[in-house]
Parts: sequence; C-alpha cells; structure tokens
Amino acid sequence: MNERSLKIELHDLISENSKITYFTSLHLIICILTGLIFGLSLALGKPLIAFAALIGLLAISLVLKQPELGILFIVLIDASIIFEEAIPVIPLGIGSFHGTDIILFGMLFLIPINLAINPSFKIVKTPMNLAVIVFYLAVLLSAMNGLFFTKVHYKIIMRLMRIFSYYLMFFVITHFINTKQKITFIIKGLFMISVIVTLAMMLQAVLGSNVQIMPGRIETARTFETEYEATRILPPGQTLIQVMLITAFCLSITLDKNFFKSKYFYLIFIIGIANLLTFNRSTWVTQIMSIGLFTLLIPEQYKKKVIAWAVITLMIAGLFMAVIIPAGGQPAKTIIAVSDRFTSLFTGEKIQESATLKWRRLENYAAIKKIKKDWFLGIGLGNAFTWKKKAVSYMHNFYLWIILNMGIVGFIAFAWYYLLFLFRGFKYWKKIKDDYLRAVYISFTLSGLGLIPGAMVNPQFREWYSIIIITIMVGINESILYYNSNKEYNKNNG
Repeated sequence: MNERSLKIELHDLISENSKITYFTSLHLIICILTGLIFGLSLALGKPLIAFAALIGLLAISLVLKQPELGILFIVLIDASIIFEEAIPVIPLGIGSFHGTDIILFGMLFLIPINLAINPSFKIVKTPMNLAVIVFYLAVLLSAMNGLFFTKVHYKIIMRLMRIFSYYLMFFVITHFINTKQKITFIIKGLFMISVIVTLAMMLQAVLGSNVQIMPGRIETARTFETEYEATRILPPGQTLIQVMLITAFCLSITLDKNFFKSKYFYLIFIIGIANLLTFNRSTWVTQIMSIGLFTLLIPEQYKKKVIAWAVITLMIAGLFMAVIIPAGGQPAKTIIAVSDRFTSLFTGEKIQESATLKWRRLENYAAIKKIKKDWFLGIGLGNAFTWKKKAVSYMHNFYLWIILNMGIVGFIAFAWYYLLFLFRGFKYWKKIKDDYLRAVYISFTLSGLGLIPGAMVNPQFREWYSIIIITIMVGINESILYYNSNKEYNKNNG
C-alpha cells in the first residue's frame, strides 16, 4: 500500500468515526429529551402528549440523519394540502414555532455541528451565499424598524420572520443535498407530492365549494360577471404544481424518445389538471412563457419533439372535450368554465376593465402614495397603512409590497438575490453534463423567471408555501452546479 492510499484510508476512517460520534451524541440528546417529556407528561397526567412527543422526536432524529427527508416533509406539511391549523405549534410567550420550524432550524444547526466534528465537511462556497444572507439581514432590519419605530405588534413580526426564515433552507440544500442520488430523490419526492395535491384537488372539484377538504381558497369559479357551476381551488400546493409541470415538460422533451413510454409525459397531464383547477390566469401565462422560452433555447432536434408534443396534446385534449362535454355533468361544467377563463386572456380591453384589475390598480395607487413618504426603509415589516379609512396590509403586487414594507434597501437586497439566481441559471445550464440534472436545472430557472411577471398580481415571494418551493429551486440549482464542477466530489460520491 503506497503513502497516498494510506492517507485516503486514514482520512475516510477519521471521517467515519466523526460521523459515528456525531450521531451517537445526537441520539443521546434525543433520549434525554424523550425521558424529560415522558416524565413531565406523566406528572401532568397527559400520556397522549408523551406519545405525540415520542413520534415527533423519532421523526426529528430521522430527518437530522437524512436532511432530504426533512425538506420533503416541510413541502408535504406546509406547501401541499394540509391545513395550517393541523401543524403542531409550540408556544414561546413572544410567539410560537410550528413543527416544521423546528425541523428547519434543526437542519440549519447541523451545519456548524458538522464543521466542528467532521473534518471532511466543508462550507459550500457559492456567490448565492452572500446574496441570501444580505436579503435575510434586510428582512431583519425591516422587522426591527416595524417593532421599534412603527410599533407593529410583535406577533405579526414573529410570524413574518418565521415565514421569511425558510429562505435560509438554501444552506441546508447546498450542504446536504449535493449528490445526484439525493437531488434525484428530492425531485421524485416533489413529483409524488404534486400528484397527491392533484388527486386532492380533483376530489375537491367533485365535492364542490360547500365541502372543504383542503386549505386555501375554495370558491365558485367566475370569469368577469359570469358564475359557473365549477370550483376554483387554490391550495398551498399551487406553486409546487406550477413549477413541477414545467419540470415534467423539460424532462419529457430532454430524456425520453417515446412520449407514451415516458412517465413525465403522463405527469404533465396529471399535474396539468391541477393547474387548470386553479383558474389562475397569471400562472397559465407564465407557464406558456416558460415553455416557449425553453423551446427557443434547446437544440434543433428537441424542437421537433416539442412540436410533436403540442400536436399530440391538442389531439388528446380535443378528443377528451368531445367526449366529456356532450355527456354533461360536473366534468363538462368544469371544462367549460376553464375554457371561458382561458379565452378571457384574449379579450383585451374587457379584461383590463374587469373589477379584479380595477381594484388592484387602486391598491397599487394607494401603495405608491405611501411609498413616496417612506421609500428608504419602508413602513416596517408587517405594518399596515390607512387608505380611505381602511387598514391595508395585504397587497397583490409583491414589488410594491416589499418597497412599502422594507424600503428600497429591502427591494435591492431581494433583487440581488433573485436576479443572481436567474443569471447563474441561464449562464451555466448548457455546462451541466448530466442530461437529467440539466433538464431540472433549466426548468427551475425558467420557472423562476416565470414568477417575476406573476408577482405583480400574485405575491408568491412572500407566501410561506411559495417561499419553500422557491428556496428549493435556488438551492437545487446551486447543488447541481456544485456536483457538476467538483470532479473529485463526484468521483468519491457518485
């Protein structure tokens, strides 16, 4: 055995011993916590608390050993079809933590722990690191402004800080999800959750708006002044299905030669149904834009596949409508409602003068007037302003919201973070050697680009469920770049 081989074996042995020590310590801490909770619950005469705590600690132990499970668990709980009220809450006096918050901060805490005890663990350096930190510091600055100067209630600020903290999940992804096996596991998990969301939305569509089985907006579908016998469904999983539809399309075109043998081809139709049931015109427009841009970017041989896909899809959709609509019933009513909603995009002046857009223009006008007075640091995170004797805190235009609440400082910090993500996406996507990872990489970049115009009417960058998906896109793209460029890492980890 030569000296180099001996050094490699010694390094691997030290690294393995460090991991064993780390997980032994982790298990010891969990055992101590389990004993304390079990004893306290018995003393209080509430054994059910002990049972719930034991399950929770077991789940946390598993997640800390495999962070990829923690990420998918957060998506399943916070960004799919589960009511927020069903998530366990830990009161802290000055606010509260949701169960998934504990998982997030636990996974973040793994980074310094690994640095301290695992010699082979290194900080993943990427230009996105500083951008994420600066943006989060801008959020903290706005929170301090709201708390101490504009007197926003601390519970409002605590809730928003919790939500924006999910942007920090970026560091969990780049440090622990950086092999092809783990990246693929995440993507498969996201597709699985998307299918779950779709099935639940289909069931909700059958039950109608009178029986609500999932959180979010469940309402009667409308287009202009016309009301339909169909249900509009906007669950927390709406951003997930928006993104994964584009991912399925990119994978279908890039990987598989035969559409009908491709699982992604069928996923397009399955997840596509969920996207239609949102009746969200801004989502449809951004998805069409993203797919159109993808068609322009890809090589010539793939463009022929896109044309073939479009023809097949139109034929299947036409056949489906020809069978369903004459049969009548709820499916036919839903198809008619979706068709009318989609064609309303091409009504020009009529859609511009719709009540929805009129209200949002007034909302924007009121915000701009307030921004002129507090443009540098804003009015403070979570603050409201009075307009026509009404308190306004929610805004559909994210860009006006962030300038209003966080000032031009917060807007610049966000713009740096997000535009850097898009710039790196379009700059490096052709350099990704692996076909699967390259398709995922460009799909997330295109999905991210599509969110920019949509944010003028749908503030996804500040919504809890959307932040989780956005952070996964940004983090996975950086992990793909890391995997692609680090040859030694690829060699050792496969």
